[in-house]
Amino acid sequence: MMDCFHKLVAVFFITQTCKAHLHDVIRDLVVSDDGSEIFTESRALFLKSSDKGLSWTRYPQNTLHFYKTNKYRSRFEMSPNFSNDGIMFAMTLNRRTDDGGLNWESQDTSFKPCKAKGSLTFSSSFAKDNTVFVAGQLDGKYKLYRSTEKGEKDTWNEVNLPIKLSACPSQLSVPQVDGDGAVMLLGTSDGTVLSSHDLGVNWNTMVKGAKPLFRMSADVYTSSVLIASRKRVYRLPISNSSSWPLAKSDLELLKLPKENRKLGIQQVVSHVGEDKKTSLFVLRTSCRKKSSCSNSGDDHVLLSHNGGESWSKQFVDDWFSRDRAGKNASHFSDQEFTHVQGVAGTSTVYMGTWTGIYRSDDMGDSWTELDTLARLIIGVSTTAGDINNKNKINVDLCTYTDGCFTANIDVSLLKDNTSAHIPHKKWSTSGTRYTLLERSPNYTQDGVSLYAYYSKASVPFVERCDDQGCNNIQLPVFKGVKASDMDRVFTIRFSPNFAQDNIVYAGGSNTGLAMSDDGGKQFTMLWNALNRSVVQVTLSPTFAEDDTMAVLITEESNRNSDWKVDIYISQNRGETWTLLDSGPYMSVMVSTRQGLTVVALKTNGNVYVNVPKKHNSNKYRMAKVKDLSSTLRPDGIGTTGITMSESGRLLFAYYQGGTVVGDINRDTASLVNVTRSQPAFDKGYSDADVWSFTGQEDLFNKNTKVFKEVVAFSPHYSDDGVLFGASLNELWISFNEGQNWHMIYQIPFRAPRKG
Repeated sequence: MMDCFHKLVAVFFITQTCKAHLHDVIRDLVVSDDGSEIFTESRALFLKSSDKGLSWTRYPQNTLHFYKTNKYRSRFEMSPNFSNDGIMFAMTLNRRTDDGGLNWESQDTSFKPCKAKGSLTFSSSFAKDNTVFVAGQLDGKYKLYRSTEKGEKDTWNEVNLPIKLSACPSQLSVPQVDGDGAVMLLGTSDGTVLSSHDLGVNWNTMVKGAKPLFRMSADVYTSSVLIASRKRVYRLPISNSSSWPLAKSDLELLKLPKENRKLGIQQVVSHVGEDKKTSLFVLRTSCRKKSSCSNSGDDHVLLSHNGGESWSKQFVDDWFSRDRAGKNASHFSDQEFTHVQGVAGTSTVYMGTWTGIYRSDDMGDSWTELDTLARLIIGVSTTAGDINNKNKINVDLCTYTDGCFTANIDVSLLKDNTSAHIPHKKWSTSGTRYTLLERSPNYTQDGVSLYAYYSKASVPFVERCDDQGCNNIQLPVFKGVKASDMDRVFTIRFSPNFAQDNIVYAGGSNTGLAMSDDGGKQFTMLWNALNRSVVQVTLSPTFAEDDTMAVLITEESNRNSDWKVDIYISQNRGETWTLLDSGPYMSVMVSTRQGLTVVALKTNGNVYVNVPKKHNSNKYRMAKVKDLSSTLRPDGIGTTGITMSESGRLLFAYYQGGTVVGDINRDTASLVNVTRSQPAFDKGYSDADVWSFTGQEDLFNKNTKVFKEVVAFSPHYSDDGVLFGASLNELWISFNEGQNWHMIYQIPFRAPRKG
């Protein structure tokens, strides 16, 4: 057989020519005092890096209950002595950790911390006095609390203030200013700034009537405090108390470069590097509020190394082109720049943006993009790897935006947690985004594979390879429907009996459901799917006998509008179709071992099965599978954590970790012959134990990308009981139906890129 990998290159020879950003939306970013640990909430992932952002670990977001909808942003606040005490707070969720984020403890549930960044602050001498402050709401009243026991549960006491808080403070701050010791500042929503030199026992009013103020930062360059309003930055000396309280007109106004009046200030940060060199950052945006978000193409960062006497200006375009879809962050009602944090005493600064995380090693003058999700695994497929050796399995891993990787694994070398070298290669250099790779069940004999990826060709197509080479195969398109550069193939399924029938199906946007009966050399439109997108096609394991298949179809829709997903069933290989149900479904599996059995996953994490209606066995209602509704964690099954073996056995992966394998009993809407794995967080964490074999996207995102599971059965599952699951960039394996898992392979993170 001719080498089908004619386009392959070894991982370490891949060069990065892509100009686009990662489009990794940074929700929060905190850096430890010594720079050894970086934590970020990246979309719905909680990630940690211990090597300056070169690689990342998926930390236990399960204990924090990160939700698939991204509804909550956790607002982390980190101890200034984190490298020694491991203390960090997740503000929105009111949780605390003292072991570096491995385990989290809930605080007083009746207390609601303010959600704004800066609502919790540590004493500047926290390592000695253990003092931390937090502002929030209790019994409908806004208050300030202090703990002198490192913020442990039930150690908080109310702080007496000279004024009554009518809302959450705009910011709490304990700035590090030379010659003034530890001064505690509290800015209120009405423009008052209070100060305390004794950790909140006594207070002075520094500023009155300076509304609106919302950000404060120490400026070591001038031994003062910087206070930001929506449009301006003021400098407040904190040593001259004889003239207190000051009015807004008494504050020194920093001269910022003039901009259009729609731009506001997102953040002001002062960083002190080596030899007390300073960098002052002012993040400007036109999207401080989603409701009034305008074109963020003007968003930029102002940088000064001399306390604001002169400024340089930085845009996203200075590093790479904008979001790879060619859109500004405002297209998604967000700002381009969100966070800046440096490592004190060094030249290292990190910046969180709409497009990803950047690191500067020269005080902010230049930036390098750090990879967090380019090689996030979004699809796993398995096929036999050697006709004469069932231990060898081909495992194909498609990534978020760096194509697909393939590994030939000898599972006999991996049992008992034994490590072994796993040969791995890049599948193709043809495409890197929205990739989908499927091999024929008979690949060891015929070498047939289909590879789909994003292209601006505006025509859905697949790259077909066999032992004669590779060709692009165009799929049929709807008549009279305007083409889009987002039109592509979302789902591919080979017939389980492909060696005999040569049938393969493909679905997508502007192509409906297409079928090939010549091994994928050409496709015809089998069903127009009501001129809607086919986001998933699945075949019964006994398709050769029962001709049964199911599809999931959805309408392209506005991001802010409702979307509709339908499950259609065919029992004659797609000649005719019957609507089974409509709803927010994410995945569907079908078999006929107990009559027509359809198992479907909804976006709320619950699994449903079709149950025959009373008095009419040919009519069905979708019933919740009770065994899966409240097991382990309430968040349910993850969006891509469901698949079916050739024998009809089902594998489910919980969004918060853990797997369940079982057979469905359709009539009782339950699982039988069940094998479960407890997720790592129920056994105690180690860095190597944290995994979650699911994605977090909803179907709106998926219907313009691809749909593929990140869990898979071995092609010889009935003999070897082997399962695979992907978490972040890691591949995990189980030899006992999911009771235990261990990691066997990692796709290397992409090297940092300079634009």
